[in-house]
Amino acid sequence: MNSKKVWNFLMIQALVLWVAVIILGNYLFPEDRFKSLIPFLLVFGLHVVELPIACKIGMGRKLPITRTIIKTLLFGFTWWLPLKKEIIHK
Repeated sequence: MNSKKVWNFLMIQALVLWVAVIILGNYLFPEDRFKSLIPFLLVFGLHVVELPIACKIGMGRKLPITRTIIKTLLFGFTWWLPLKKEIIHK
């Protein structure tokens, strides 16, 4: 788990997860637009919960707060954990 390639692969999978939850929501609730957003909102909520940890790590690495927020919302722990471990540097 100390390989940059592994973490980059996991970040790609995080993006695939976003697409999958959108498709899943539309599949599970094709008639109800609000209910179809439930899987998306659950994953989004999990990433929001990670923001305090990620922001602390990002500030420690002197990264812009907007970059930290966007990358955390997109990739979650697959971005900030290797940043913390200094496997990735951006």
